[in-house]
Amino acid sequence: MQVTRMLINIVFLLAASPSIVLDAGAEVSGCDGKTCRLTGRLEVLRGGFGAGAIRTETECYDLALPREIIDSAEAWDGKRVDIVGELVSRPNGSDIAWYDIKDRRVEAGGCGVNIIYVNKITRSGLKEPQ
Repeated sequence: MQVTRMLINIVFLLAASPSIVLDAGAEVSGCDGKTCRLTGRLEVLRGGFGAGAIRTETECYDLALPREIIDSAEAWDGKRVDIVGELVSRPNGSDIAWYDIKDRRVEAGGCGVNIIYVNKITRSGLKEPQ
């Protein structure tokens, strides 16, 4: 019951807030303010709601992926990709299992403090997938 109430509060706060403040002192390479442009290897987390990660040569960033990428995970997982997205903070709390960012539900945890809501994804060096 408390977890449900907390999740409802998080969803309400995310929906009501025009922007989400990044953690104090957070500096993310590849991101200019809230817009991120990164190239790296995509990891699609199967069996979940819609999370993934992109690994660059030196860092890892959590992703809120579009549904079509999750639905075709086998075609995308492990591929080198270019992404453009918005950097947002993930909610804190040890009892949070998942949360919503705009129209996407993602699992808590991951490889970073912040998460990138992916607006555009293409295979690196290729045209957009058909």
